[in-house]
Amino acid sequence: MDSITRTYDPATLTPTQLDGIACVACHAEADTMRPVGIINGAQVFACLGCVTTIVTQEPQAAPQLPPTVEARAHDASVYAYLGFKAQWNAEMEAYETQRARKANGELPPPAWLAEDPCPAWCVGDLDHEASTHPADRSHFGATMTVPLVTEEPVAAGHPYEWTQPELQVSIDQRYREKEARVRLAKDDDNGVYATLEEAEQLAFTLLDLVRQARGQEPPKLQLFDSQGRCVTRECVTCHAEHQTGAA
Repeated sequence: MDSITRTYDPATLTPTQLDGIACVACHAEADTMRPVGIINGAQVFACLGCVTTIVTQEPQAAPQLPPTVEARAHDASVYAYLGFKAQWNAEMEAYETQRARKANGELPPPAWLAEDPCPAWCVGDLDHEASTHPADRSHFGATMTVPLVTEEPVAAGHPYEWTQPELQVSIDQRYREKEARVRLAKDDDNGVYATLEEAEQLAFTLLDLVRQARGQEPPKLQLFDSQGRCVTRECVTCHAEHQTGAA
């Protein structure tokens, strides 16, 4: 490269040139090539007729900001830092005040609980504070678990040990929701929610399946749902809407 007279701009190269197939100067593909640089970790090439006149174009330096703009940008970053720091200090002080008042029995109920008081089954405590974010506000009941002995064992707990996975069942009602739901899950991360009516129907179905599997006769006393209807969907008296839909 003793007589370099031309440059090429990596930003203007075509895909074939970036792939090392075509010459970076004349786009020729059939000629013998020589490497002339590396772009994004891959070599680019020039044909023998162009190789002695090629050099990579140096990237242009970013333009300098005018002094007044530079000063305003600096001031904005300082103000943002000071504002964030002041907010963080205020929140830390508020948490300390909250903990102290709670320890002394002087902490009033959070304002949001006044309009959405806890149901009798709610066992929430840490999530029922004035500092709780609206997205985290929830009423939840105790989790009941059923070990699934026919499932593959899992490593769980602290310290880890072999145990059977469990089916978790609990009640959950988000902030300002009109009705609770029943949550069924195999672990903390994967679960489904059912309305009370859906959970009730599921309970009746499970009991009936267990009865059938055990070869037992149907109960003489029929179970009814919360609206006083029997659980047999074919009953025209209790479930006339299903019969109408079927017709």
